[in-house]
Amino acid sequence: MTEQDFQRELTYQITMAQAKQLLSEGLISEADFQAFKAKMLEKYEPFMSQLVA
Repeated sequence: MTEQDFQRELTYQITMAQAKQLLSEGLISEADFQAFKAKMLEKYEPFMSQLVA
């Protein structure tokens, strides 16, 4: 894994942790969360996260 790969993975994980918090607090809907997740997967192309998704 390159440094760039690691940074993309880390950014994706932090971003999704924040989105999950918004979802758990009821500030966004499940549909909004899933749409956002799809966009973030496309943007960051996280290696590890795609293995466990």
